[in-house]
Amino acid sequence: MPRRRVFHLAVVLCLSAVTVARSAESRSSLVSNGLEFGTVTATSEVEPSNLQRISFKFTLRNVGKANLKVLTKNFQTEFWNYKDPPKELHITISALPIQNGQAVHPPLTHFSPVTLKPGESIAIKQDYLDRKGIKDVALVYDMLNSTSEKYGTWRGRIRSPVVSVSGKRN
Repeated sequence: MPRRRVFHLAVVLCLSAVTVARSAESRSSLVSNGLEFGTVTATSEVEPSNLQRISFKFTLRNVGKANLKVLTKNFQTEFWNYKDPPKELHITISALPIQNGQAVHPPLTHFSPVTLKPGESIAIKQDYLDRKGIKDVALVYDMLNSTSEKYGTWRGRIRSPVVSVSGKRN
């Protein structure tokens, strides 16, 4: 094979590797800021409406050196359906309602904040009504919006390992 072709092939392979790395990075855009997932479980049962209710139970652990204020309730879940597995279920703060052109911020207590000291963990439960028959999923605790900044709570995005949903399915 001529040198020029070998060089061209090497450049193409390098550029492809960089593109794959960037797409994987932008997919998660992880910013842990001292927080990580502990245990994660997912169990399901069929609802009367034939939807599958998946109950995710997970722990968040402060692995940093400073106290972290994390939100524990009243989340919105958003399923990110990528072509390639694993699928991701983003757990985030819901969009704020707009009244008279202004975003209305509920009181911080609405989200049940908890301050974790270094080394401490908190157990959280989040339900999701599934229409697609999720089997394997990664959770993403996603607090990269301005609301967490406004409330002075932990700001970042962390991703759990992939968890398999167990229990009754549709």
